[in-house]
Amino acid sequence: MTLIVDFRNCEKETREKLNKYQFEIGSYMAVIGMSKITRNNYKEVYARLVIFNASIFDNSEPWLNLDACQALIGAKFNINDESKSQFSTRMLNRCIEDIDQRKTKSQEVA
Repeated sequence: MTLIVDFRNCEKETREKLNKYQFEIGSYMAVIGMSKITRNNYKEVYARLVIFNASIFDNSEPWLNLDACQALIGAKFNINDESKSQFSTRMLNRCIEDIDQRKTKSQEVA
């Protein structure tokens, strides 16, 4: 399926500034399981990005920071929405898998 990113409902300045990053932003939205950014959910979008970063053991600020999430209010993506429960379960399982892989690698080296 082709990723479709729609910035038409975003502010003109945002469209001009972030249009070249459509693929990256759309990919982030697919990873966090959200199909749109609204006034009601932009903080959740950011929170999911922080959780995603933590799941890959990256404690730095997400590339798509809170200001960018707010600026992208109105953006839509052709991806399936994932409930908070589904998302958090998937991220937890991702962490556990990564821990298991790290443990296996460290045992191979030892």
